[in-house]
Amino acid sequence: MSDFMQAATSNREELLIVLEIVRTHPKAGQIQLARMSEARSHLSELLAMKIENNSPLVLDILAEVLLFSGWTGILRWLKESIELQEAFDESWEALGEVTKILAV
Repeated sequence: MSDFMQAATSNREELLIVLEIVRTHPKAGQIQLARMSEARSHLSELLAMKIENNSPLVLDILAEVLLFSGWTGILRWLKESIELQEAFDESWEALGEVTKILAV
């Protein structure tokens, strides 16, 4: 097992605590929304450089799909009893599906 995987597995309890704090904090929704909005905007700008002739709305939607897809497996790993490798594989597969959309 790589050092990263060992560290991630040993820190799982800490990550679950942080996730619970973020989930229950009264301002968590606002904080998450602001961070996701910033990440989506940045990713949308990067997509605009790679994909020409698309509206800002389309680029924002693609950016949001990419962000969500990348987190699917990791969120399962944090909340459920699955291996980190399985979570990574799930996220990677989801990103692969999005790349098929982008290639069209």
